[in-house]
Amino acid sequence: MCCSEKTYLYQFIPREFEYLTQTKKIPYKGINLKTDYLINIMHELILRFYFTNENIHNLYSGILREKYGKHYNYYIEYLVEIKFMFMTSNYYVGKKAKTFKLNITDLDNIRCKVTDPILLKKHSKDYLYQNFTSKQNSPIDPELKKVLIDDLYHVEINFEGAKEYLNKAKASKEIDLSKYLKNMSSIDGISSGHIFFKFDEYGRLHTNYTVLKKYIRQNYLTIDGKELMEMDITNSQPLFFTHILNDEIGKENFNEEVKEFVECCKNGLIYDKLVSTFPKKIKTRCDAKILMYKVLFGDNKSNTENKLFKSIYPTVYEYIKDLKAASGDYKTISHRLMKMESQTIYNNIVKDIKNKFPHIKLFTVHDSIVFPTMYKEEVGIIFRNHMKKIK
Repeated sequence: MCCSEKTYLYQFIPREFEYLTQTKKIPYKGINLKTDYLINIMHELILRFYFTNENIHNLYSGILREKYGKHYNYYIEYLVEIKFMFMTSNYYVGKKAKTFKLNITDLDNIRCKVTDPILLKKHSKDYLYQNFTSKQNSPIDPELKKVLIDDLYHVEINFEGAKEYLNKAKASKEIDLSKYLKNMSSIDGISSGHIFFKFDEYGRLHTNYTVLKKYIRQNYLTIDGKELMEMDITNSQPLFFTHILNDEIGKENFNEEVKEFVECCKNGLIYDKLVSTFPKKIKTRCDAKILMYKVLFGDNKSNTENKLFKSIYPTVYEYIKDLKAASGDYKTISHRLMKMESQTIYNNIVKDIKNKFPHIKLFTVHDSIVFPTMYKEEVGIIFRNHMKKIK
């Protein structure tokens, strides 16, 4: 996605469809399909896959018609015919859009340019917000969405430095091919002004910046030329889960084990506790975070992570299983946690920052805020005040 003054869009498509870059139009069912449109649809869906890890997508006819014209359905049919994707469920009036799954078996993508003037106009920041963001179901305040999107376009990147870092990380196997491509797509978009943003129904904002390796955010990004720093909620998901425990069970019913778990989470020490308890199996806080996510977000089938957690917090573990069973969906806790995180980050902290210091530009990475280091004191005071309210 890009600013309106751009004369081209950089796009990524699977190498097997490179033939689309060799011509401007392809005859199909009596009409000429613009290859720029086909490439753009592919690119947008690949970005969704990269930045949200979603491989199945609802494609809404109203949005497709607005962007690709009255023959939008022929473009979709063509992409199904060439096996770029396939339909998993049909449209139902008033209930749902057609659903498609990407047929991604090879991550070997090529970079190309599209220059269609109509498409360029429809990738401006204002157009994207008015025609897509306003239709996305999100608990984030609509007015705040506009501010968040505007700030995304103030971020700058040392593209060559970030690219060199990623190439070295791939060569040394510090990063796998999938993460390499996600990061390359992201830094390319930032560098060329093609900013991706999507608000989901659980309150998260997915952007070019949310998939970037932290090292790149810390070393190669600036906002209006200013050095950045990141402030996050320590062990945010376990911390918010203590509120679910309190709401569903009540503090008065906590035994000593549950009380100890809650105190660890409130003090930001739950990951350290897991590392110190299982030093041979959990070596870093990152490992502990992955374990905690599998326990909270997974289906709690028998695996190493669940067994380890259950061995020190058996009551908490059973509460987690019971809460998922009661709702009939093991994802219910993760969805509640994301909404709680979103409320705190966006509708509380970020809104407070923007109300008091509207000149501070920032972007978010789920449970963290990235902003110019020069505003550390202003942002820090607001951040800490809101943290006190949720502990």
